Amino acid sequence: MKKLKNKILILLILTVASLGGCCARPVPLESPSPPALFLDHTAYPETFRTIHRCTLSIGSRTFVFNGYLKVDRALNTIKCVAQSDMGATVFKYVYRAGNLNILYCTPGFKPDWIKKYALRDASLVCLPRSSARLPRETRQESILTDTRLTRYRICKHDTEIYTATFTYSKGDRQEGCHGDFAIPKTITIIDKSLDYRLDIRVVDFRCIPENDS
Repeated sequence: MKKLKNKILILLILTVASLGGCCARPVPLESPSPPALFLDHTAYPETFRTIHRCTLSIGSRTFVFNGYLKVDRALNTIKCVAQSDMGATVFKYVYRAGNLNILYCTPGFKPDWIKKYALRDASLVCLPRSSARLPRETRQESILTDTRLTRYRICKHDTEIYTATFTYSKGDRQEGCHGDFAIPKTITIIDKSLDYRLDIRVVDFRCIPENDS
């Protein structure tokens, strides 16, 4: 009987010890989804047209053109035509909810640049963005001043690799068909990992009434 009690006691001790080991083991926490790639322009109208005066530098090459964009944020759509000062088309594309259709690309301007850079930057400026995963070891920050987005950046190991800077002028708030909204006057986008810089001056910005969109 005494041996049986000892066996039961040893079994209880081992059971408690094993349970204690399980409870003490840290439970891995689920990694939260990263924030939206870009703070949504809640003040932007749902549909609008805008003209951008652009200077694009990729490595040692520089392109100067006017970008004509028609945007439907609700449908996640961008229609873009880039033209030189002489009116020649540099590139033309339509983006609809994840599908890119390149309609034209002048010789010397690589179609891959539209996919990787032009569409990326136009989406950043014009479209609302849902949560999107960034490459490992990168993080993003959005800086607002007086409720306006003034700076956005992506960092890797605390070093900036992609930045977008927005400047505004006095009286930039406009009343339009979709209510009151503010637009930047200049936008500067720099991708340090690619020796890439895009300077944008917003020449014109007009909302599109719902019955005209």
